[in-house]
Amino acid sequence: FHAVFRQGGPVRPDELTIEKEVRVWWVYTYSGGFVLTLAFDLYELADIVFEDALIDSFDREQIGVCCVALFLDCWYLQGDAHLLHRMRHRYGTPKPSR
Repeated sequence: FHAVFRQGGPVRPDELTIEKEVRVWWVYTYSGGFVLTLAFDLYELADIVFEDALIDSFDREQIGVCCVALFLDCWYLQGDAHLLHRMRHRYGTPKPSR
Protein backbone atom coordinates (compact mmCIF):
# COMPACT_ATOMS: atom_id res chain seq x y z
CA PHE A 1 0.00 0.00 0.00
CA HIS A 2 2.62 2.53 1.01
CA ALA A 3 4.73 1.84 -2.09
CA VAL A 4 1.98 3.56 -4.11
CA PHE A 5 2.83 6.76 -2.20
CA ARG A 6 6.61 6.14 -2.51
CA GLN A 7 6.72 5.23 1.17
CA GLY A 8 8.01 1.68 0.80
CA GLY A 9 11.53 2.35 2.02
CA PRO A 10 13.36 4.44 4.59
CA VAL A 11 11.74 7.78 5.35
CA ARG A 12 15.07 9.53 4.74
CA PRO A 13 18.66 8.51 4.02
CA ASP A 14 19.47 9.31 7.67
CA GLU A 15 16.49 7.37 9.08
CA LEU A 16 16.84 6.73 12.81
CA THR A 17 16.48 3.23 14.28
CA ILE A 18 13.29 4.24 16.11
CA GLU A 19 11.84 5.64 12.87
CA LYS A 20 12.51 2.33 11.12
CA GLU A 21 10.88 0.42 13.97
CA VAL A 22 7.81 2.66 13.83
CA ARG A 23 7.63 2.39 10.03
CA VAL A 24 8.02 -1.39 9.85
CA TRP A 25 6.52 -2.68 13.11
CA TRP A 26 3.64 -0.28 13.49
CA VAL A 27 2.71 1.52 10.27
CA TYR A 28 3.25 -1.31 7.76
CA THR A 29 1.80 -3.96 10.07
CA TYR A 30 -1.41 -2.09 10.82
CA SER A 31 -1.78 -0.74 7.28
CA GLY A 32 -1.63 -4.29 5.93
CA GLY A 33 -4.52 -5.31 8.16
CA PHE A 34 -6.56 -2.30 7.11
CA VAL A 35 -5.89 -2.94 3.41
CA LEU A 36 -7.37 -6.42 3.90
CA THR A 37 -10.28 -4.98 5.86
CA LEU A 38 -10.85 -2.44 3.10
CA ALA A 39 -10.94 -5.25 0.52
CA PHE A 40 -13.43 -7.24 2.60
CA ASP A 41 -15.61 -4.15 3.12
CA LEU A 42 -15.58 -3.41 -0.62
CA TYR A 43 -16.57 -7.01 -1.33
CA GLU A 44 -19.38 -6.81 1.23
CA LEU A 45 -20.70 -3.56 -0.26
CA ALA A 46 -20.61 -5.00 -3.79
CA ASP A 47 -22.36 -8.16 -2.58
CA ILE A 48 -25.13 -6.15 -0.90
CA VAL A 49 -25.64 -3.85 -3.89
CA PHE A 50 -25.70 -6.64 -6.49
CA GLU A 51 -27.88 -8.90 -4.34
CA ASP A 52 -30.31 -6.05 -3.66
CA ALA A 53 -30.37 -5.17 -7.37
CA LEU A 54 -31.47 -8.72 -8.18
CA ILE A 55 -34.46 -8.50 -5.85
CA ASP A 56 -35.07 -4.82 -6.76
CA SER A 57 -34.91 -3.64 -3.13
CA PHE A 58 -32.05 -1.71 -1.55
CA ASP A 59 -31.24 -2.02 2.15
CA ARG A 60 -30.05 1.53 2.86
CA GLU A 61 -28.99 0.69 6.40
CA GLN A 62 -26.62 -2.08 5.27
CA ILE A 63 -25.21 0.11 2.51
CA GLY A 64 -24.72 2.93 5.02
CA VAL A 65 -22.91 0.61 7.44
CA CYS A 66 -20.56 -0.52 4.66
CA CYS A 67 -19.89 3.08 3.60
CA VAL A 68 -19.00 4.06 7.18
CA ALA A 69 -16.66 1.05 7.43
CA LEU A 70 -14.99 2.02 4.13
CA PHE A 71 -14.61 5.62 5.32
CA LEU A 72 -12.94 4.47 8.54
CA ASP A 73 -10.62 2.09 6.66
CA CYS A 74 -9.52 4.88 4.32
CA TRP A 75 -9.19 7.37 7.20
CA TYR A 76 -6.83 5.04 9.07
CA LEU A 77 -4.74 4.32 5.96
CA GLN A 78 -4.51 8.02 5.17
CA GLY A 79 -3.37 8.65 8.76
CA ASP A 80 -0.54 6.13 8.39
CA ALA A 81 0.52 7.67 5.07
CA HIS A 82 0.47 11.11 6.68
CA LEU A 83 2.57 9.89 9.62
CA LEU A 84 5.24 8.61 7.22
CA HIS A 85 5.10 11.92 5.34
CA ARG A 86 5.66 13.83 8.59
CA MET A 87 8.52 11.50 9.52
CA ARG A 88 10.12 12.11 6.12
CA HIS A 89 10.05 15.87 6.67
CA ARG A 90 10.87 15.59 10.40
CA TYR A 91 7.76 17.43 11.56
CA GLY A 92 7.46 17.21 15.31
CA THR A 93 11.14 16.34 15.80
CA PRO A 94 13.04 18.71 18.06
CA LYS A 95 15.53 20.91 16.23
CA PRO A 96 19.19 20.17 17.00
CA SER A 97 20.70 22.69 19.40
CA ARG A 98 23.51 24.85 18.10
